[in-house]
Amino acid sequence: MTQEQMIEAVKQHHPEAPETQIRIWLNEAIKEFSRRTRVVEGAVTFSTVADQRYYSFTSIDSNLFEVEEVWFEDWSIARLQSRPQKRDSV
Repeated sequence: MTQEQMIEAVKQHHPEAPETQIRIWLNEAIKEFSRRTRVVEGAVTFSTVADQRYYSFTSIDSNLFEVEEVWFEDWSIARLQSRPQKRDSV
């Protein structure tokens, strides 16, 4: 289905909606579909700070949904399986 066909389908239910708004809705739907189905993958590189364990996703990349794996200097970092013994201040 082309974008024009999708716009026409939306106009059947929302005839008063301007085309610009419909395109915004369709783009939001595509992003939500991609997030839920995990069809988009990517990599993010950022600088770390000594003795800091937690980082804010939004400060790294606002499009980041989920962390699947972590690498540090070509080493794979295992996922923490239990609570850390020492708590970091966040």
